[in-house]
Amino acid sequence: MMSRRHTARQALEALHEARRAGFRNLTADLIFGIPGFGEEPLRRSLAQLLEAGVEHVSAYHLTIEPGTAFGRREARGALHAVDEEQSVREFLLIHETLTRAGFEHYEVSNFARPGFRARHNSAYWSGDPYLGIGPAAHSYDGAVRRWNPSSVEGYLAGEEGGSERLTERDRYNEYVMTALRTAEGIDLERLAARFGPHRLESVRRTAERFIRAGELAEQRGRLAIPPERFLVSDDVIEHFFET
Repeated sequence: MMSRRHTARQALEALHEARRAGFRNLTADLIFGIPGFGEEPLRRSLAQLLEAGVEHVSAYHLTIEPGTAFGRREARGALHAVDEEQSVREFLLIHETLTRAGFEHYEVSNFARPGFRARHNSAYWSGDPYLGIGPAAHSYDGAVRRWNPSSVEGYLAGEEGGSERLTERDRYNEYVMTALRTAEGIDLERLAARFGPHRLESVRRTAERFIRAGELAEQRGRLAIPPERFLVSDDVIEHFFET
C-alpha cells in the first residue's frame, strides 16, 4: 500500500537490531490516516512500537500530494483520502495510547519519553540559531536564513547557496506558528520582549474566543493549544498571523 522499500517486519527488526547493538535512544516514524487501514492496524502498530521500547515517536498524517503516486491514484478515483472524523479518531488513538504509556505529547507530531525530546527540531520550534553543514543544509542566526547548494558536486565545488533576511513580521509569524505547535505554547513575556507590547495585546485579544472554545489555554504565563486538540492547530494559528 505505502510502496516502501522495506516491510513493517523489517522496520521493527531494525529497531530491535539497533537496541541489541547498544543504542539507548531510538525513534520511529508512524504514518496514520491511510485509506483502507483504520484504527485496528494503527492500534497494532502502536503496540509493536511500545513493545520495541522506543524513546520517541513522530506520528504524521498521510498527505496526498499532486504529482505523486498517491496523487495520481487519487486523480483517477483509485484512492480516497480519509475523512476528518476518521483523522480525529486516529489522532486521538495515538495521543491516548502514547500518553498513557508515559510519553509526552510535546509537539503536534512528536511524542517522547521524559528526557528524550528531539533537541535538534526543538531549536527550530523555539527560534534558536542553528548551523547547517553539508549539501542543502540550512542555517539561521536569528535574522537571516541561509542554505547550501543542494547537489554534492556543487557543495564540494564551493558554489554559493541562497539566503533570505526575515522581517520582524516574518520572525513574529514564525514564532507564533512554531510555538503554538508545541505543548509549551507561546511564552507571553518572551513575546512582548521580542516583538513589543502591542503584539502581546493583539495576541491576547485574538486568543479570547479560542480560550472560550477550549482550543487554547493560558497557564503560568503561556498560551498553548491542549495537546489533544493539536489536530486543529492550523485553524487556530492562522488567526494570529500578521499579513
